[in-house]
Amino acid sequence: MAVIGILWAGLACLVERDLKRLIAWASVAHLGFVVLALATGTETGLQAALFGNVAHGLISALLFVVVGGLKHRWGSADLTVARAALREVSPRLGAALVLGMAAAMGLPGLAGFWGEIGAVYAAWAPAEGRPQTWFQGYAVAAAVGAVLAVAYGARVLKEAWAGERVEPRIPDAVLTERLSVRILGVLVLLLGVLPHLLLAVTAPAVEAVLAR
Repeated sequence: MAVIGILWAGLACLVERDLKRLIAWASVAHLGFVVLALATGTETGLQAALFGNVAHGLISALLFVVVGGLKHRWGSADLTVARAALREVSPRLGAALVLGMAAAMGLPGLAGFWGEIGAVYAAWAPAEGRPQTWFQGYAVAAAVGAVLAVAYGARVLKEAWAGERVEPRIPDAVLTERLSVRILGVLVLLLGVLPHLLLAVTAPAVEAVLAR
């Protein structure tokens, strides 16, 4: 079910026109990695699940702040409507969108990477009693889902951020938006570069759970 969620949601994101719904579908895929990691029954899997859960909360919050602001300015969140490129008219919102989508893609150096790579790694070597061949197949399928995330992330940035269009112009991020995306963005970067900050906190709980 975890792998189905990863692949199905990834495919849905490739064709979804509404940016807000696309982010919601991406959340389904991200939590698929969490469930897959839990199903492995290993310390690595449980750590990856906890990390992925926290990372997902930060990344989704960042993206929904940005997308909510864009929908308010645009009047809709339809990606097929021609709009001014964010990098040209709203550089702050555009930068936040780039960071959020890059993290959602699971790129190294950002918070989304460790949960996803940990889930795939744990699925490749599950706990005793799990069907290893099946789980290795799940790991490969999850990796394909990660590739789909790169594809739909690039699609969003191509439609909303890139290009030379400057009309119709929209206002850039206001103070409350700037504060929100800066705090969330710093946390996404911090956990991506220094994952041990979170792993050290969750390790005792993981060991206690597995000991039972």
